[in-house]
Amino acid sequence: MLKNDNVESMLEVVWEALHGYRQTCIPEGVEEYDDEWSDICTAMAWIEEDLENYHHNRDEDTPQDDPNWERHL
Repeated sequence: MLKNDNVESMLEVVWEALHGYRQTCIPEGVEEYDDEWSDICTAMAWIEEDLENYHHNRDEDTPQDDPNWERHL
């Protein structure tokens, strides 16, 4: 269930949509589509990592203390 204050629920909704895209638009086994899926998964991993770092830093400092805080808006 999507919740405004729950990043995990937000990511779950995005992953569900991406898996739907994978199944209907870029099927497995076609090299070009597999490369695209790999890029999507890599991008999502980076996003999840940035979110984890942002929330960890936010607990320690205010976002403005993070030199990259604008990236997280």
